[in-house]
Amino acid sequence: MLRDALVAAFGTPDKGTEAMGARVKALLGLGLRRHAGPAPGRGRGHRNGLPDALDVALALTLQRAFVPPAAAAALLTGNRPTLDALWAAAARGERAEVTVAIDALSHTGRDGMRSGRFSEDPVGTLTLTGRQDARNAGGSLPPPQVTIDLTAIYDVTTGSLRRAGLPHADLSRAEHRLAETPSHQVP
Repeated sequence: MLRDALVAAFGTPDKGTEAMGARVKALLGLGLRRHAGPAPGRGRGHRNGLPDALDVALALTLQRAFVPPAAAAALLTGNRPTLDALWAAAARGERAEVTVAIDALSHTGRDGMRSGRFSEDPVGTLTLTGRQDARNAGGSLPPPQVTIDLTAIYDVTTGSLRRAGLPHADLSRAEHRLAETPSHQVP
């Protein structure tokens, strides 16, 4: 159901459904799945919650900006309290967005250039940042930033989950639980 919802949310053509399923499975395997328990029934996979679906949608959005899956997953799992509070704000109908600084060259150095790989860590550095952090008094160029509208991701993902067949009562309960997350967690 999650795969079908994300296929619809991202406008993936029918021929890309299996590839989307593989991406979702890989992202969940990189730590985006919060509950590792299997779903009831034989061969039914795992039970994913609403926060899992939202995290995967955000990770896929970062992939659209050419961020590798492992880097996206590491950023999301490393900033869960902040992101959970932002998802809660979106669930309450509030405006929520996040700015991510993407510096693929942050680990470039002489050793990497000698080996021909240019970097020890080809992913570079990803950080959540505020727009006001874009100015750098140190005289070096700040990394490029992408601002992502989490409210839009929330609305499209939950709408796609409804259309994919998630029972309305189940989704409403999940949204209510998510909306109860304290907003003071947002920096």
